[in-house]
Amino acid sequence: MNTIEKDFSDTITAMLPRVADSGNGLVVAFSGGCDSLALLCLAVEALGRGRVFPVYVNHNLRSSDELGREVLLNEANCRRLGVKLEVCTLEKGKVLALARSRRCGVEEAARILRYEALECKRLGHSCFAVATAHHRQDQIETVAMRLAAGSPIGSLRGIARCDSLRHLVRPLLSFDRADLEEYLSRKGFEWSTDSTNEDSSYSRNRFRNKVLPNVRSLWPSCDEKLLSLSYAASKAVEGFDPSNLGMEVGQECAWTRISVFDGMNPACRTMALFCIWDAVMGDVDLPMTLAMRVLRALECGED
Repeated sequence: MNTIEKDFSDTITAMLPRVADSGNGLVVAFSGGCDSLALLCLAVEALGRGRVFPVYVNHNLRSSDELGREVLLNEANCRRLGVKLEVCTLEKGKVLALARSRRCGVEEAARILRYEALECKRLGHSCFAVATAHHRQDQIETVAMRLAAGSPIGSLRGIARCDSLRHLVRPLLSFDRADLEEYLSRKGFEWSTDSTNEDSSYSRNRFRNKVLPNVRSLWPSCDEKLLSLSYAASKAVEGFDPSNLGMEVGQECAWTRISVFDGMNPACRTMALFCIWDAVMGDVDLPMTLAMRVLRALECGED
C-alpha cells in the first residue's frame, strides 16, 4: 500500500464510527473528474468493491455530446475498478426552475438537487454516508469566499470533514489536488474535465480562476494562512454537537427549543442557526442579516 492509500485508509477508518448509524457501505459522489476519480479509487482500495457505490448526477446543464463522452469514460473507469456506475439524470430545466423558485444561483440549485439524489441512493443501498471529493484547495477557496462575504467565525472553519446530520463525509480534505493527480497518473487513469469549470460567471470558479491567483501573487503564504484561520475557527466552535439541538424537521420547516441556546457562546449559537437553516434550505447560504437579527433576539431574550 503506498503512502496516499494508507493515509486515506486511516482517514476513512477514523470516520466510520462517527457516522456509521446504518449500513457499512459508502456512496461516492462521482463526477468523473480528477478529484472524484481519486476518491473512488482510494475508497475501493480501502473498503473493497462490494462496499462502494459510485453515483453520477447529470444536471442536464451541458451539451448532450459532452455529457455522453463523460458518462462513457466514467463507466469505463468504474468497470476497471470493478464497481458499477449509477447515473441519476435530472429532468431538463429542473435546476433552473429551483434556482428561480428559491431565488438562488444555478450553482446552489444544482448542489441541492445533487445532494438529494445522492441521499436517495444512500438510503437505497443502506450506506453509512455519502463521500464527496472536496480536497485541500476546495477548503482554501471556501474559507476565502466566506471571509470575503463577512461570514461569522464558526462559518470560517470551512468544510466539515463529517456532517452527521446529512450523512456526509469528506475524507480528502487534507489531500492536495496535485498529489491526487499524480496518484491517478501513476495508475494510468484518464479523467474527464467539466467545461463549466472555466466559466467565471460562477462564484467559486471566479474565486478559483481569478481572485485567488491574484491574491497569491501578492501574498504567497495565503493558502497556509487561510487554513490556519480554518483551524482557529474550528477551535472556536469545538464541542458543538448538532445532535444536542433536539431539532425536529417537518415539511419545509425545522425547529428546536429556544432553551438549547442557553449557555452557548456566540460562535456556537451561530452554528446552531446554520444547522436549523441547512435542514430546510440545504446548501443555500443563510443570509447574515437574518442570522444577526436572530442572534440579537436571543441576546435580548426575545421570543
